[in-house]
Amino acid sequence: MDIAIIGCGTIGGAVAEAVLSGRIDAALKAVVDVEKTPAIERLIKAEGGRLQYFNCPEDLLSEPLDLVFEAANPKVVRENILPLLRSGKDVMLMSVGGLADEALFQEAVRLAAEKNRRIIIPAGAISGISTLQAAALAGELDSVTMQSTKAPAGLRGAPYLEERGLTLEGLRDKELVFAGSVSEAVAAFPRNVNITAAVALAGLGVDKTRVEIYADPRAQRTRHCLTATGSFGEISLSLESAPNPGNPKSSYLATLGAVSALKQYTSPLLMGL
Repeated sequence: MDIAIIGCGTIGGAVAEAVLSGRIDAALKAVVDVEKTPAIERLIKAEGGRLQYFNCPEDLLSEPLDLVFEAANPKVVRENILPLLRSGKDVMLMSVGGLADEALFQEAVRLAAEKNRRIIIPAGAISGISTLQAAALAGELDSVTMQSTKAPAGLRGAPYLEERGLTLEGLRDKELVFAGSVSEAVAAFPRNVNITAAVALAGLGVDKTRVEIYADPRAQRTRHCLTATGSFGEISLSLESAPNPGNPKSSYLATLGAVSALKQYTSPLLMGL
């Protein structure tokens, strides 16, 4: 199975290492990033120069690949998911916020079906995705709320804060920073809602799924609390994710989840579907 990776940062780099080490039964044929970083140079060297580097996702369209793994940003997803599907490739997405546009999401699903391809969204740093899907499929899901709590530094640079001239410096207590739908949150906090976007796509959709984002100066880990109600009963999940040792801004569990998802994709045994 031949794959390519778009975005070779913390998560993409971990996936590349897992493939090259043989932990995942696949062949890494190409990597895409805006620049050829030292980490990418090491990957190419490790493969004896056989690994191709591109600086544009469009360069993958003519490559004979089975899967493209994306770990870049929502903009890359929005601009490239349809061309990749048309070119006959499966796609696995980490930047799920890129599918928050309902029209784009529906067109991507339609195109995947037409081309007999798959769009894979890893559960990543949150569990309960399959349970939400089951409840939504049965029409028994009434409400879904995702509460995310992060240290102020983890929210720094968010468009929502910058546009309003808001600063979280000197914050002493936990504070609600944002409340609204997932579709609103994607534009407000694009780097902080991928998990919530995955929850929305599995359940009620981006317009009916509520998200609350908190800043807590005492938070050592990112905390996600998922609550869903319906005639089936109630789902209540809580998770604290440690930062990735190599990048404090990235969830370690999200990295592990990405590697696990790709391993499942290449394995004859599928669990948790």
